[in-house]
Amino acid sequence: MHKRLLFTWQGATLLILLLATVLPARAQGPLELEPLLTLRHEEQVLGAAWNGDESTLLTWSFDGTARLWDAASGEELLTLRHENWVHGAAWSGDEDRLLTWSEDGTARLWDTASGDELLSLRHEDRVLGAAWNGAETRLLTWSWDGTARLWDAASGEALLTLRHEDSVFGAVWNGAETRLLTWSLDGLVRIWDAVSGEELLTLRHEESVYDAAWSADEDRLLTRSSDDRVRLWDTDSGEVLLTMPHEGRVGGATWNADETRLLTWSWDGTARVWDTASGEALLTLHHESEVEGAAWNGDETRLITWSRGGTAQVWDATSGEELLTQHHEDDLSGAAWNGDESRLLTWSFDGTVRLWDAVSGEELLILRHEGWVHGAVWSGDESRLLTWSFDGTAKVWDVSATP
Repeated sequence: MHKRLLFTWQGATLLILLLATVLPARAQGPLELEPLLTLRHEEQVLGAAWNGDESTLLTWSFDGTARLWDAASGEELLTLRHENWVHGAAWSGDEDRLLTWSEDGTARLWDTASGDELLSLRHEDRVLGAAWNGAETRLLTWSWDGTARLWDAASGEALLTLRHEDSVFGAVWNGAETRLLTWSLDGLVRIWDAVSGEELLTLRHEESVYDAAWSADEDRLLTRSSDDRVRLWDTDSGEVLLTMPHEGRVGGATWNADETRLLTWSWDGTARVWDTASGEALLTLHHESEVEGAAWNGDETRLITWSRGGTAQVWDATSGEELLTQHHEDDLSGAAWNGDESRLLTWSFDGTVRLWDAVSGEELLILRHEGWVHGAVWSGDESRLLTWSFDGTAKVWDVSATP
């Protein structure tokens, strides 16, 4: 009896081992990683970026600082201070200077070796954005004070002041830097001569304009407004070529590569694809709540959308068929494919960043913060992820061993 029992247990063990070799492994669920680096501010981190060779990290925050960190050790290298929260920051091309802009009504230029303040460019209210021109001889800033301003990047001299009747939400040069485009809470989009400051064209929405962009050949202009409309304009005549309506606030709009289609997304719970010749809606993709963002993949065969309902969805860009749905426990802040589009990255108000298999939809990794995750980006070789959050931290994660 004893021998027979022993034989039975040995046989069962052998059978289990045999089955383990021929049956697929049971799903163990996503991995949860500990960060390689945790970079701390006193308040919410609004943005983060690597420099060109990924040896240095840049972060900026509600605490009124932009900071530079050693990307290997996490050592804080420089702290650059404003009097109020920092809206954004950007390196110069050679990374020897850093441009920051702030709620305190200034844009500032800093020496990245010493931390010395080189220029302080003043508006009468919060500065919402700033940019260099191509040669980095000029700086363009725009502000809640109703102006966009052009400055000499060496002396800080104010060269032009371009005025709207309300806050200026954005400004950009055209390709040749002969014209400037501005858009505003006053419902107007204006094109200006970039040398004289002469107003060349004024385009009018019924409500605030949140975005504007030239087409590649600059003969058309795309605008997005709180009047729930996206419009295409002729930049010579100012004529409205197309009006593309949603039933709620439009969160964004972008051309495809050859500018034959437009992708828009809205708080009406839809993302839509439009024909830019006829204005026909080619696809309407439905979420159960406000759509916060959308993007094409590289060859424009798929679309990804993400929503306040806690889902990111992947769609066939021709048929509109839903291919994948990924779930978070709270609103989505963003989503992106990796370089070869084998992975999807999503980040959320639920305090997590999640990595998914872009074919099967399997959840591969969970990376945790203690507050809303504001953004996430891969390193160049995709071995690391940089994430930043309203918990006051930016974190670097090693994802090189992802299944």
